Amino acid sequence: MQILLLRDLQILKINCAVIGSGFSAFVAKTLIRKSNHIFFPESHTSIGIGRFLKAPSYKIKKFFSPSVMPYVNLIPKLKFVSLHAYQLKGGNTNVWGGFINVKNLPFNFIRLLNSKNILTVKLNNNTTGSCSNKIDICQLQEKSGAILNTSNFLNADKNFFLHSFSVNNKKIKLTFMSANNPSALETFRAKKVIIAVGVVDLIDLLFRSKMIKEPCSIELSEYSYRRNFVFFKFINSSFSDTKKTIIRFNLMRAIYHMLGIQKTLPFNWLFNLLPIYVEQRFYGHMIRKKIYIKNGNLIENSPKKLIKKKRVFGESIHYCNLKINGMNINNFLKNIHPGLIGLGMAFVKQNEPGPISNDIVLDAITKFRDL
Repeated sequence: MQILLLRDLQILKINCAVIGSGFSAFVAKTLIRKSNHIFFPESHTSIGIGRFLKAPSYKIKKFFSPSVMPYVNLIPKLKFVSLHAYQLKGGNTNVWGGFINVKNLPFNFIRLLNSKNILTVKLNNNTTGSCSNKIDICQLQEKSGAILNTSNFLNADKNFFLHSFSVNNKKIKLTFMSANNPSALETFRAKKVIIAVGVVDLIDLLFRSKMIKEPCSIELSEYSYRRNFVFFKFINSSFSDTKKTIIRFNLMRAIYHMLGIQKTLPFNWLFNLLPIYVEQRFYGHMIRKKIYIKNGNLIENSPKKLIKKKRVFGESIHYCNLKINGMNINNFLKNIHPGLIGLGMAFVKQNEPGPISNDIVLDAITKFRDL
């Protein structure tokens, strides 16, 4: 990999740095009242080539979404674990369904969203093409009716990619690669740093920063999950009395989601007349999975028996509650420096199966109370 040179510049000082451009970073920028700077690269291509390694197994492939090759230092060699990384402005909101459970969200946060022309729309077969057995699950939509994409609401103060961070004399030092000049590094010092990146990018950042070293165990959790086609039944058929969280999609909305189309087109309601729909089921059983860092790779333990078909961890794309060598990631960062604050799936433990965006919001409200 190409050697990077540190520019001989004065180290700039800032109060609070927000790292990322997805939903978690958007929540941070929405809630933090004090002065802050947000850092993310407008395009990751120039950052990755020649400096990191390609990780095609992390790639999310949707026909109408920009195809992005993830770049990492730790190479995944995982057979029964499915992780993903979407390293483009907007992060996972480029491809997500926009679902959020508003049951416990404060009204003030909903009002903040509305002030930005972001709506919490009740699921409806005719409008969103979806419904749920949980009446408080809504879809975050922009004023245009498209599913929320945070790339439309965030602008980088610096077009930088965070290469690594360290702590010197009790101060957090951030070392960035400039998207305009990736061969050089620029350094900032910050009192507070909000790390709002995806799970894969977080693990890779900690490894690049030498905060985690081999040997190292990494644990993630997710609620058991399945996706099924349901035939010979209509989408508006009644839900059985169940503790599962169920989200249904009519055939058109399911196809749109698969292709990466984030808006609802006219005549969506016609597909409710077909006796077929797609159902996502989130079960109450929590699954935990450990992976390990070895020889610069992410690996898993080989199964004791040869199993022809095994459920793949990570299919829900709601894996969370990251632990490093058995320590919760929030405590892990706090031990490095109390000014390091994490936000996103890695930093929350879901209260109930289903959407995880509401857990991220509630976690942010608690963490940012004094910011």
